[in-house]
Amino acid sequence: MPTFNDLYYAGEGNASLKPEKSIDYSIGAVADFMPDDSPIGGTVDVSYYHIETKDDIVWRPLTATVWLPENYGKILSSGLELSLRMSYEELITLKGNYFTGKSVDISDPSDPTTYQKQQIYIPQQQSSFFVECTPGIFTLAAGVRYIGDRFYTSDNSLSIPTYAVTDAAASVRIAVGSLDVLPTFSVDNLLNRNFEVIPDYPMPPRTYELRVSFQINQDSVNK
Repeated sequence: MPTFNDLYYAGEGNASLKPEKSIDYSIGAVADFMPDDSPIGGTVDVSYYHIETKDDIVWRPLTATVWLPENYGKILSSGLELSLRMSYEELITLKGNYFTGKSVDISDPSDPTTYQKQQIYIPQQQSSFFVECTPGIFTLAAGVRYIGDRFYTSDNSLSIPTYAVTDAAASVRIAVGSLDVLPTFSVDNLLNRNFEVIPDYPMPPRTYELRVSFQINQDSVNK
């Protein structure tokens, strides 16, 4: 069913939207490898999906700042995803993910400008890599996100370039009575890359954030 925002978002909702209908299947496999008496372990996950959707609800730009949801004929989506996780005791964790797939318009075979064309703003490839190190009370983390090129015209004649963004963060866990205080300093877009998710609207450059969170220390409470 359409969401409340799909139907009634101020100035951009569409109260005439119909529900989406789809037929889908997926298949996957997971392999865990944890050798006996070894500090190293990991998991590999691979999956494939196939979805045929009718009346797919898609937000499309009317102008650079105004988008409108609409039901969109028939869409065929399929893809393959591979995930890998490895760890060394509780000190280092590595995570990787890779996706390749398509989401194409199959509404009107007689229209060569849209038939079998990739849906706008949906990348056909994307991946990420993440590493986290936890020496004692400290946590250090960094990751890279890669997004492949995305078409922004229905005939796939124009596209937004690929981009890769690096993020990093550091935190420390400080015990204060029954509370754990976690100050965290993070940097998004560490390498200050120029990239866009919508044409002609650059995303923010390097951004810094300092935040503090609190957690109840269950071990202290139980004692």
